[in-house]
Amino acid sequence: MLFRFFIGIFNSTSRRGFFFLFAISLAWVGCNYNSPTTHDFKSDTVAPVISETVVSDSLLLFEDSLYRKLDLELNEITELEYKRFEKIYKLNCSVDTGGFISGYGLSVKSACDEICETYLIESKSRNKILLPSSYDGGIAGLTFSPSCNQFIVFSSYDGPDYVEYYSDRAEIFGFKVTTDKGLKAVKPAFIYFSKDWSLENLVWINDSTIALKTYAENRSAKNQDHLHYMFFKADLSKGNLRQN
Repeated sequence: MLFRFFIGIFNSTSRRGFFFLFAISLAWVGCNYNSPTTHDFKSDTVAPVISETVVSDSLLLFEDSLYRKLDLELNEITELEYKRFEKIYKLNCSVDTGGFISGYGLSVKSACDEICETYLIESKSRNKILLPSSYDGGIAGLTFSPSCNQFIVFSSYDGPDYVEYYSDRAEIFGFKVTTDKGLKAVKPAFIYFSKDWSLENLVWINDSTIALKTYAENRSAKNQDHLHYMFFKADLSKGNLRQN
């Protein structure tokens, strides 16, 4: 019908109809050319995980009282021992593309807007848990125990002015992973703080023991590659409860 309408105009007004059709065609092409879609992007653009959008649905928070506050006994080990623990660390499960243990329907997403936050998001409900961190830079790492029934998130700050902003230089939060599905599977377990050192990395030795890579110096541009690290191991099952 629209085609017949235009033919009628063309036949009745000849040249005027031709220019009318030509103008409409240009306008239609221009509108489609200037209307980008959500799929338009440069081929060399890479969107880092840290900038992924987190859906603003139901947010769940764990109260501090749900964590056991540990006072760990740290036993010093050598750098060689620590590297060996890193090398032999192995999971008895698979981690899916969402960054969490396969089969739980959970994904790990981070976002930064002045401060950085990391969430566990349930795929079906889009509910999410905010993983704890006291620092503006957010969580430094998330690591699963070998049997995949626990995981740890850790954060740290190594500036000389940490006492002006934070109570501690490093913090470690432990969680249990039960046989439930989704967010119900994640339960708070323990928390550990340190005022004495910053935490560079953490690795599981077995399901009850971790190894820590720490340093007491303040990181700066001058000593970036020359920090003096110390290495420790700690048995989580023997950690004493810390008084509030």
